[in-house]
Amino acid sequence: MSLFWPEGIVLLTACLVLVGDLFPRRVQPVPIALAGLGLSLLSLLVLRSGGSLAALAHNFYWFDLFSLFFKGLFLGIGLIIVMINIDYFKAQVKKNEGEFYFLFLISLLGLMIVVSSPNLLLIYLGIEIVGQSSYLLAGWQKNLRRSGEAAIKYFLFGAVASAIFLYGVSLFYGLTGSFDLSRLLVSPLLSPLYYAALIFMVLGFGFKIAMAPMQFWCPDVYEGAPIPITAYLSVGPKAAGFAVLLRFITLARADLIWLFALLAAVTMTWGNLVALRQKNIKRLLAYSSIAQAGYILIGLVSPQLGYGVVGFYLLAYALANLGIFAIVIYLSLILQSENIDDYAGFARRSPALAGALALFLFSLIGIPPLAGFVGKFLIFKAAVGSGFLWLALLGVINSVVSVYYYLNILRVIYFKPGDETAINLPAAIALAVMACLIGTIVFGLFPDLAGNFFLKI
Repeated sequence: MSLFWPEGIVLLTACLVLVGDLFPRRVQPVPIALAGLGLSLLSLLVLRSGGSLAALAHNFYWFDLFSLFFKGLFLGIGLIIVMINIDYFKAQVKKNEGEFYFLFLISLLGLMIVVSSPNLLLIYLGIEIVGQSSYLLAGWQKNLRRSGEAAIKYFLFGAVASAIFLYGVSLFYGLTGSFDLSRLLVSPLLSPLYYAALIFMVLGFGFKIAMAPMQFWCPDVYEGAPIPITAYLSVGPKAAGFAVLLRFITLARADLIWLFALLAAVTMTWGNLVALRQKNIKRLLAYSSIAQAGYILIGLVSPQLGYGVVGFYLLAYALANLGIFAIVIYLSLILQSENIDDYAGFARRSPALAGALALFLFSLIGIPPLAGFVGKFLIFKAAVGSGFLWLALLGVINSVVSVYYYLNILRVIYFKPGDETAINLPAAIALAVMACLIGTIVFGLFPDLAGNFFLKI
């Protein structure tokens, strides 16, 4: 039972936050959430150091290095989201704080379940836990029409994605008599229905990672949801979706390699081209997220390298993206705007924060020596090693295209005249930005730190 401590602590923390909400003047949810996530992460590190790895209930639930890495990533994301949400929640929402953090913690629990099992029914259960809580979180600002619109669109697209995924699961079960993905290793079935089942399930996973053609929900939901939830949706469910796809592709032999190559090409090209015209920072980051999903999909064309390469890129992407969103949250509080042009003069108001934003954007572009550069180098190297030179070249071209809209943000904040009044950064957001910045630089200079601890890269 000690193997379940990370999940158990998160569940207990969520329950404590919900019960504590009955006494809002005496019990504050933020310290409870931070303490619970910290203890869960500590228990995860203890499991990793103790080597307590196992597959329980006839491979129904796995405790391996792969699942431990992603659970650690989710818990780290959770800690940063809670920190950057403190000041935003006080300024924007002002009520139902306990329920908000309860739903967020339950969503994190769903992510941990998703990455821990090869069983399709348990994976679906985890996806639905994440989905149902995320729909509510996206529409949390009930006084804003766009927030309600985002929740409805997210729910409708999510329902369609769930139906597609379940249809693929039903075909898979009919052909194999099992919900266990490991049957892919021994299944001799190569019929059209077999491939249809795999494709339907991939499309279901594709909704979570904003993969073309399942990406249409992404811009509107990102724009309408509260910014901390947008930050969470851009990294948490996306990482879980890729984790499942990694298990999927390593078990499905080479049947779907060309499909993933095509999806990667379409996804990153679509995301980058549409991002060129965006003026709203959240919509721009939505299309950037789609493009980044395309880059990560390139790693799936090389299953023998997929674990480490995709895992490291997700880590680098999460650090840079959360750092950007932390800064965007602060700017939205002081400027009451999400329009990029309204960020004019920001570099003179806070040179340190503008410098941090520049480094995060450079990491997403893939400029050395930051973690994003190492991630893209490993991804493109894996593609070339698997015989997909054209896909690696297309990835490089798309990275060059992304330079325009990323650097346009820096052009506005550094070279466009605006208000130059000095500003002070809240402590919680400053700590989150500092943590993301240190991770982006350290993992760029010493990528083996991530590889040696959990993955082989």
